[in-house]
Amino acid sequence: MARCTRSMLSKSSAVLVRVICAFSPDERTLYVVSEFRATAAAVARDASTGKLGAPKRSDRPAPLAHLEDGHIRPSSGQPIDPNVLAKLIWAADMHVTPDGRFVYVSERTTSKLITYRVKDDGALTYANVIDTETQPRGFGIDATGRFLIACGEKAMHISAYAIDADSGALTLLSRCEGGKGANWVEIVAHA
Repeated sequence: MARCTRSMLSKSSAVLVRVICAFSPDERTLYVVSEFRATAAAVARDASTGKLGAPKRSDRPAPLAHLEDGHIRPSSGQPIDPNVLAKLIWAADMHVTPDGRFVYVSERTTSKLITYRVKDDGALTYANVIDTETQPRGFGIDATGRFLIACGEKAMHISAYAIDADSGALTLLSRCEGGKGANWVEIVAHA
């Protein structure tokens, strides 16, 4: 499955925006989430030419409705009021299940994992959300699509979840120590 993370400079606002994206398993749909809006979009891709179609955007999930659009954090030498940060969207990672039925997004401000169901036309619809490790920067889905592992930048643990094949809902299976500042998950399958 192809994945990409891309930063781009918006000409209209001169603001650096990170866009997180992942292809569907058949590579006919590109899923995109904006780091500072946490709204997802599905973009059809022509298999022979690679040309992308018009995006089908999802609404911001209800559990994040109280948050405002985020923005770039200042360098560590320039503190920002924690009360302001607590109100800003800050998405971090996106993964698609191997069967292409569900897309997951991590949101760091609220420490949540968001589940989207893939509709027949490839569009995404919000399915559910679960609390996870504090400030989840990275997570991964195993090759079977049955398990999701998440870590948090401000957590000392990693969490293992079962993925419900019908609803995409995550159920916590276990937690274990993972070290301070964990920010990425890579699942290596052994033959």
